[in-house]
Amino acid sequence: MAGVRFERTDVEGRGFVRARTLASATAVPDPVQRARADYANARTIRGGYGNTFPGAYLTYAFNRNLLARANWSNSIGRPPFANLVPREDVNDTTQTLTVGNPSLRPQFAENTDLALEYYYEPVGAVSVAVFRKTLRDFIVSLGGQTVSNGPNNGYGGAYGGYSLVTDLNAGSARIQGVELSVQQQLSFLPGLLGRVSFFANLTRLTTEGDYGVTGPRTTSLVPNFVPTTANAGFSLPWRGLRVRALANHTGEHLVGYSSDPSRLRYKFARTAFNLNLSYVFSPRLEVYCDFQNLTNARQTWYYYIPGRLQGDYDNGAFVNFGLSGRF
Repeated sequence: MAGVRFERTDVEGRGFVRARTLASATAVPDPVQRARADYANARTIRGGYGNTFPGAYLTYAFNRNLLARANWSNSIGRPPFANLVPREDVNDTTQTLTVGNPSLRPQFAENTDLALEYYYEPVGAVSVAVFRKTLRDFIVSLGGQTVSNGPNNGYGGAYGGYSLVTDLNAGSARIQGVELSVQQQLSFLPGLLGRVSFFANLTRLTTEGDYGVTGPRTTSLVPNFVPTTANAGFSLPWRGLRVRALANHTGEHLVGYSSDPSRLRYKFARTAFNLNLSYVFSPRLEVYCDFQNLTNARQTWYYYIPGRLQGDYDNGAFVNFGLSGRF
């Protein structure tokens, strides 16, 4: 099967930024009016783009148990909404200016996937897949720049000499990986255990990136791509009861790139456990209870080396419960 699709995107970003020269109490005595003068400064920007995405998909059955798949496609990754809002966050103490970039273009990916899938009795499957994604106009949070001096520096002459941090379409990236997956119903076990289904998968990535900046041009440290992820769990249906347990592992990875190696920001590896319980009274009524992050796995970030802690977020364990109705 082959095909092509067309997408049209229109963007409008609106926001308020801090005045580039703050009003003094002498010039504007009223604190409310002074706050409005300092922070009620509207910015609006608009843009749009259209893109065409071709693709081709092939499936071949060697026999009733063994399938091969080959896919080629093109896709788009739009900037987060937060990046489309004009903003200027100023830290005068550290002389750092962090700005939004409503002019960000989307990043594009050319994807190639090859997979083998083997299905076996009584109820089970195992698969192995390899893939490559080639990205262009890669979006990266980039520091290491300095605001120039002079009235034409883009900020009305303000912030000269400040360090500038923003998101840019700053080059290209290539992601290659392999994924292993297995699922099996344990029907060979006696009694209730024969209803248990087990599943697990593992993904390994290798990455390269060119950020289009002075200094190291190529690195295996591509932000927000996790070198190792894994999931494992089981599910058990018994009469109206449904039990599902899941363990999710996210390996250590880069989340913020800078041309200054000491400002490379990483997220520590994290493993979280979830438990989902539900009871189906009828096809129309179900009650559920989800236990998320049972062991209170924390989110922790660091700069360059693990000893330079940047942030530590206590997610906490939490419970969701409720009724689900279908009409």
